[in-house]
Amino acid sequence: MWFEKLPENCPPNDAINPIDFLCFRLVAHNPPFEEDYFSQREIYPEKKFHVNECRARYLSVFNEKSECENIKKLPPHRGKHIVALRLVPECGVIKKTGRSTVHFSWWVLSGFLSHLIFELKFHRNDAWFTHATIRNSASTKDFRESFWFLLQTALKSSANASLAMMCLKSEKAKVFRPLT
Repeated sequence: MWFEKLPENCPPNDAINPIDFLCFRLVAHNPPFEEDYFSQREIYPEKKFHVNECRARYLSVFNEKSECENIKKLPPHRGKHIVALRLVPECGVIKKTGRSTVHFSWWVLSGFLSHLIFELKFHRNDAWFTHATIRNSASTKDFRESFWFLLQTALKSSANASLAMMCLKSEKAKVFRPLT
């Protein structure tokens, strides 16, 4: 059911199902890899965290992009990309946590990432149009090669259009991310 193995009583009972919840997250890869959605516990299995195990297994998301922009200035996060996600109940559960008024913990349901669809969107003459879509494949290498081929083709064939946004969509969630 969950993307990662969670301890007992995790997520907490007061976590809620997000309904069309727009949030932002920092990722290392552009476009994102599956491991960009791993918890700190998954990334550092032997590390001693100063929080309970349930908190070590959530993903941090923010409901304001500016918070991610501020975090990107810190040395460990320089060079990362901001991903915007629109979460729905099938994505997992969230809970407002931490001292920041804009920080949320997200416990991810399995299947969310395997249904991603990428769209290349262009803005021309005050109108948006979709140039191409590509479904995420089992092979990350095949997917990335297809994605970059589509991006290069789109830029060559649409010289008068500006590539303003690449959107990631899921069959059960909408995910949007400006190119950075």
